Amino acid sequence: MNDKNIRLLCFSAMFAALILVCTMFVKLPVPATTEYIHIGDGVLYLAAALLPLPYAVVASAVGAALADVLASYAVWAPFTFVIKALMALCIGKLCPPGSGRGRLALAGLAAGAVNVALYFVSSAILYGVAGAAAGIPFNILQSAVAAVIFVLLLAPVQKALAGLLPGKHQD
Repeated sequence: MNDKNIRLLCFSAMFAALILVCTMFVKLPVPATTEYIHIGDGVLYLAAALLPLPYAVVASAVGAALADVLASYAVWAPFTFVIKALMALCIGKLCPPGSGRGRLALAGLAAGAVNVALYFVSSAILYGVAGAAAGIPFNILQSAVAAVIFVLLLAPVQKALAGLLPGKHQD
């Protein structure tokens, strides 16, 4: 295994851990459902913009799903794994290196739409449509906060990691 692969694995593990911590510990419960609002998606968006796509998808899905399991929301883990992987895929595909803030915001909006739509479906499966509908405003709020975190922090994080993280599209 070469140095680049080791660094990518280390950064992927770091992002998975950051997603887990920011999901599990920086959260507000949603009163109408068993869901909660967290800032982990902002870190997920950063990981998806900075890491090559396969690494970003795995780090995002694993970090978020582990947060569900460790925070006693294990019933959500399979849904979260798929949803967060798809969100990372949205960001990764829509944010080529050098994307401006408008493009970043658009990618955040797309990933947020995936978040809201698929958590609605997941909630409807688990608790019925009425409970799922009650969670929509909170999922929109969470997605909006994630997009703001992403747009504001991507450039400073890129600068901080310059030279350490192999380029997103380098092979």
